[in-house]
Amino acid sequence: MLWKNIDPESVDGTYKLTYEEEKALYIWFIRRLLEDGEIKLARHGKFLSGSIDKQIEAFEITFPKTEDDMDCDAFEGFWFLSENCPAGIVWIHENGYQDWT
Repeated sequence: MLWKNIDPESVDGTYKLTYEEEKALYIWFIRRLLEDGEIKLARHGKFLSGSIDKQIEAFEITFPKTEDDMDCDAFEGFWFLSENCPAGIVWIHENGYQDWT
């Protein structure tokens, strides 16, 4: 999961990002992956429509305000895996295979 690995602390523990920094970095990664065609965003088996800006805006609006709010009654407690999250990530492989998460 991208979110679990966004903080450098998961690598060597020498620097800890604030929640706001983690959130901004996550949104940056999602935008970059969308722009590069590495991922698409989807919900309930359908790709999100609209521009990348509109899709990112949906995440920014609904993203939990605090780290405590990230804990939901979803798999492993992550907001990303709850109905509150606007979409899940679909990884697009070079051969066109779509890995729905």
